[in-house]
Amino acid sequence: MRSYVTGSASREFDQWWMASDADRQAHGHEHLRHAVVGDMSFAFETFAAADDPEQVLGVHTPEAGSASERAVVELAALAVPSVVRGARTQSLRIA
Repeated sequence: MRSYVTGSASREFDQWWMASDADRQAHGHEHLRHAVVGDMSFAFETFAAADDPEQVLGVHTPEAGSASERAVVELAALAVPSVVRGARTQSLRIA
């Protein structure tokens, strides 16, 4: 979003806009298309570190029992073959 707004007539506005957090959402929904498992939908939350707001932790969570949750389990099984297929994402323990 930042790149769409910069280039205005005001240099001061451009500097202010680039320094703002106007395009950062703390939570919402995101849809992704993965080449192997297809479409997935996630609720997401972002958390900024108190001492360094430029560091952000993003957490994407599929709805329990959804096709997206099954896709996440499928991807985990592909990445770590010892993961039991059909496991719930909350119970996955990948060391």
